[in-house]
Amino acid sequence: MTAQAFSKPGQRPTSSRQSKASPLPLATSITILLAAASLLFFIDRGDVFSGLASYLLAAVGTALCVAWDSVSQRKGMKNPNFTPNRLQSRTLQIFAIMGIGIAVVHIIRISEAAAEYLSELWGLV
Repeated sequence: MTAQAFSKPGQRPTSSRQSKASPLPLATSITILLAAASLLFFIDRGDVFSGLASYLLAAVGTALCVAWDSVSQRKGMKNPNFTPNRLQSRTLQIFAIMGIGIAVVHIIRISEAAAEYLSELWGLV
């Protein structure tokens, strides 16, 4: 005979299956990081708008993945069978720092293009 989980009237008994943290934030963060890094090589240095979009992808995209993971793991803690994945959270934080590093390179490229445009506009060249 198996033991049944007791629950309040009107509630379904909780399942005995272990619930784990979703790997989707990690996979999304890896994709965003690789896309932002590859855009360094494919975007023309003079294209400010693509550089700005790449900057936002690198800096904000990876940070949003950290927030997504944090919220989903906190919501999962309501389930007594949930197992948080601390290594995944730490890896996402490292990817966010790497995203900031890639974003700095995009910022430098944006500033070079903006400086060239402004110097031509003001006749400094």
